[in-house]
Amino acid sequence: MLFLLCACFAACSTKHLAPGTHLLRSNDIKLYSPTVIYRKGEIKDNLQRLVIQKTNTYNTFGLLPGKLWFYNLRYGKRHLLPDSALSKNEERPVLIDTSTITKSVTSMARYLFNQGYFYAQITDSVYYRGKKAKVVYNINAGNNYLIKGVEYRIKDPGVAGIANRGAEECLLKPDRAFTFSTLDEEQLRLVALIRNQGYYRFTQDNIRFELDTLNATYATDNANLIENALTRITTNKSAEKPTLTVALIIDAVDTLSQHPYTIGSVAVYPNSQSEQDDDTLSMPSDVIREINFYYKHKDVSNKVIAHYAYHRLRCLPVPQQKNGF
Repeated sequence: MLFLLCACFAACSTKHLAPGTHLLRSNDIKLYSPTVIYRKGEIKDNLQRLVIQKTNTYNTFGLLPGKLWFYNLRYGKRHLLPDSALSKNEERPVLIDTSTITKSVTSMARYLFNQGYFYAQITDSVYYRGKKAKVVYNINAGNNYLIKGVEYRIKDPGVAGIANRGAEECLLKPDRAFTFSTLDEEQLRLVALIRNQGYYRFTQDNIRFELDTLNATYATDNANLIENALTRITTNKSAEKPTLTVALIIDAVDTLSQHPYTIGSVAVYPNSQSEQDDDTLSMPSDVIREINFYYKHKDVSNKVIAHYAYHRLRCLPVPQQKNGF
């Protein structure tokens, strides 16, 4: 019974196709490698998402195109309508467009490269059966790189000290699979760490990387990270698990970004939503513990505010005061 039902749906799904056109039935990803692919299921799912042309929506078992069937059921009234007029339970047939296959392959290759599979080989094939077409992507991922170690090349001693003290939190762990996304995450971690120590002008542009493989060293930058690497890696492709060393480089070229800032003056406006609300020059002020208070009238004790602000700004524990002072 189920077989007959599926056969009926299959016949109806291609009923109104024009001559020479084919319904895109499936996009199959066949992923393999000479070595173990860690997170294979995740990588395969991401590759599937990169296929540009999707098929019609099928049921849980991938057998019945329910939305296409509903569309064909009322084909006479629906085929001349714009897509916006179709209900959420209807879909037009997806006709295979082979021009999208090359774009899909390019996106897959870039993704695999970003995951450390520098020499992935992808071939595509289209199989026709009646009025249906199936696209198969055969992907030999090859070997991915493992991180051998991290080398810091930092000229500014202050920044170098911060990076070294936080080295235990480095995301580029030895024997971990190399990915460019991990490289980006480590860059963000370092920027946050360094900025938190007073280098508030420090940005990602101050950090660059070099990846040293067995046979070549190539530099990376934010503008053409993958393109640069694609043209300069020449390591041994047959190595079982090739490794690379990551050099993290911070050149002392921008004195503003590599200059630690300390807290200067602190101003408190108890009666204002913003500084622009009042003319501070005409308002009386108090200075308590290096904190400037500007106000029109006193609604709260400045000593209480100053007591807590003074210790918080210096990252000190706040002692309890008697009687609120």
